[in-house]
Amino acid sequence: MSNDPLFNCMRALQEMLQYIDNELADLNQKLALENHLEECQPCHSELEHEMAVIAQLKQSLRSEEHTSELQSLRHLVC
Repeated sequence: MSNDPLFNCMRALQEMLQYIDNELADLNQKLALENHLEECQPCHSELEHEMAVIAQLKQSLRSEEHTSELQSLRHLVC
């Protein structure tokens, strides 16, 4: 380690710039991720809607199957 004050100041400045550069890189990465997530929001909403429709259709099919089974059992009992 040098006792030269100018060298020490330059080294400290270099470390500070490196720290700032790393922080800016992290911030840019976070902003890029946030922008990507915002772009995906409409797709995500559409996917949620489609999944809800599929779930309703499955439930409807189960209800129809159950009703059909009950009706056929009544005919068998009679």
